Amino acid sequence: MVTNKSQFLDNETLFLIFRSKAYRLHILNNSKGSTVKMITKDAVESFELFVPPSDIIEKFESAEKPLTAKLRSSEVEIQSMIKLRDILLPKLMSGKLKIK
Repeated sequence: MVTNKSQFLDNETLFLIFRSKAYRLHILNNSKGSTVKMITKDAVESFELFVPPSDIIEKFESAEKPLTAKLRSSEVEIQSMIKLRDILLPKLMSGKLKIK
């Protein structure tokens, strides 16, 4: 578990950093083990990150927050549609449900 102790970055921004290609490559290059790769605490803590001035961070976060909210909303809608498909498709295929 990672706890955000940053005074500068919110959880969503930190999440985007963790999903970045640079971070993933850093973790892969610093993981231990030959058969099963393990991520060490040192690998996580040794990632160097340039933190821009706070006004730039605020602009980024104000643009990012609505996008993240829309993404979460879309994920909920997708899950709802998947459930509906899983209910209706078998009935349609079996002939229990007819569409005019």
